[in-house]
Amino acid sequence: MRNYPNEGYEEVSIKLVRYCDGHPLALEVLGKSLYKQDVEYREECIKGLKKEPLSGIEKAKKALQMSFDSLPSVNDMELFKHIDRGVKEKTEI
Repeated sequence: MRNYPNEGYEEVSIKLVRYCDGHPLALEVLGKSLYKQDVEYREECIKGLKKEPLSGIEKAKKALQMSFDSLPSVNDMELFKHIDRGVKEKTEI
C-alpha cells in the first residue's frame, strides 16, 4: 500500500480542494467523478470548472452537474433524475 500519491496527482488534488473552497459535498462529488481518471483528465475538468466564477453552493451545484454529465448511460441519468424527484417530494411534505 502506498502512502503517497502518484506523480502529478498531489498538485491536481490541491487545485481541486482550492476550487471547492473545502466544501465537503463538492469535494466528495468531484472526487468520485474523477476517481481512476488520469492527471490530464482531472486538469481539463478543473479548467472547465474555473471558466465560471462561482462561490459557495454554486460550486457544489456545478460539481453535481459535472458528475451527472459524466454518468455512463442515459439509464443512469434517468435513475438519478428519478431519485432526485423522490427526494424533493419527501422534503416538500
